Amino acid sequence: MIKKAKYKGFLLILFYMLNLQNGFSQISFRPYNYRPTGDFGYVMKPTFSIEIGYMKSFVYERLRPNFSLTLLDMKPRMDEFPVYGVLNGTTVLPGKQSFQKYFIFQLNAGMDYLFWEKEKFGFYGGAQVIIGGVNVSYTDQIETIRQMDYDGGAILGGLRLSTGIEYDLNDQISFFANACRSVILVTEPTSLNWSNDYGIGICYTFD
Repeated sequence: MIKKAKYKGFLLILFYMLNLQNGFSQISFRPYNYRPTGDFGYVMKPTFSIEIGYMKSFVYERLRPNFSLTLLDMKPRMDEFPVYGVLNGTTVLPGKQSFQKYFIFQLNAGMDYLFWEKEKFGFYGGAQVIIGGVNVSYTDQIETIRQMDYDGGAILGGLRLSTGIEYDLNDQISFFANACRSVILVTEPTSLNWSNDYGIGICYTFD
């Protein structure tokens, strides 16, 4: 299991990065719909979560750094998934795999670029590096070949690309909507997980 100290470590890193920036900084709050795709989407259901972030304002520059964190409580589509194994190169044996929990913590850090702006509207794109951890419990069984029961932690790393629009209500409050495409590599069970997410949010700017 991922220890609480690791979560505290991620938070300390985040707060340290926030303090590196001064002036015209924004705190963001983003509810979003997370939709696994590919093999990950075959196993896990879409879900909703909240992302809390920090970013620089586009007040003076088109390029801004951003940091955010989020938690995802994933639920499997079925209680058990059919799997199979091959014995001696000729015999196919049936098996099953099940997930009791799959809890993801993600810390995202990257840059946004403002491609276009007109009056209070702006269109931007960005890229973020993802680091974090997974708290997972699963069972993987195939007759006479393997019997695996795992309950513990794993680390993850990946990349996220995003695009969005932003509307400045006034000097301090802005609204945004964006779409993201992500890929993460998880160490246990080893997997390459792809996903899309779509969200709307609000930013508050501190002078």
